[in-house]
Amino acid sequence: MARIILRDEKLEKLEAVCRKFREDIDSLNQSLPTPVEVRGPVPATISRIENYHRWQIILKSQTADSIQKLLIAIRTNLLPTLAVQAVVDVDPVNLL
Repeated sequence: MARIILRDEKLEKLEAVCRKFREDIDSLNQSLPTPVEVRGPVPATISRIENYHRWQIILKSQTADSIQKLLIAIRTNLLPTLAVQAVVDVDPVNLL
């Protein structure tokens, strides 16, 4: 399992970026031999910290290899051009 937290001060911008980011993840995911289950984007459990709104996308798979391949593709192709801040948490201890 992996969790991607996206955050920004403007909620409307964050929502739009998250939805586009999900579409891009789905495109990358289709090229994998074993697709990863993608959930979200949804507001994080703690949806606002200080002045930042937070949304999350969860990646789940039976094999770590599938998630690793998808995360490499995300890091290479999507994160450098993302218009909001992002944090990737692999094997999260909790989902807060």
